Amino acid sequence: MCVVQGVEHVERRSILRYVILCITLTLATISPVVKESLPTFQAMVKKGKSPGFLTDEEARMLEKHKADSGQHVAWVPIVWACRAVHRARKEGRITTDLGHKSLVDEMLCLRRLCGRLLGYNSHNIPLVYAQVVTLAVYSFFVFSVIGGQFLDTTKNYTSHTIDLYVPFFSILQLVFYIGWLKVAECLLNPFGDDDHDFEFLSMIDRHRKVSV
Repeated sequence: MCVVQGVEHVERRSILRYVILCITLTLATISPVVKESLPTFQAMVKKGKSPGFLTDEEARMLEKHKADSGQHVAWVPIVWACRAVHRARKEGRITTDLGHKSLVDEMLCLRRLCGRLLGYNSHNIPLVYAQVVTLAVYSFFVFSVIGGQFLDTTKNYTSHTIDLYVPFFSILQLVFYIGWLKVAECLLNPFGDDDHDFEFLSMIDRHRKVSV
């Protein structure tokens, strides 16, 4: 996160809060864990002594934006943050155009990355692809077991004797291919609530703490 030293402390905190809000709204859309913890805009408003992501007025504005457009509103906090940066530059608290441009570019880059995550979430890998890969892997080993069997020596085949009882390389193939398949199945939805999925709640809490 880029912070210009000339911007007042309160305004810096507001800009960082908007940036973290953009990340949180994005993750609340794609992650059931974050969605369960922060199901509504009102749940993101400050409660008691706990710092919130939103004010009551901002929550009402987001609700209105969402009702009018019917789409996600993760981009709105970035617009608010850019306006705050523009205002700080106009009032002279950001002293150079380069600092102003750097801040805006970083926030727009974050907005693009969040939009990309939302795109991945709305355009999932087709289920038939995973089914075809799973079927191909297991079918390969079924036929490998059959095709890799040694000839029956009681048939008195000429020039055919058992030279290997344990197929080591086939066992290694089985371990590697099945392992890769299981990893791929876990990566189909890294935003879930399984033990191997990303820890988004701890990441959001960390961002909130370092932005104070």
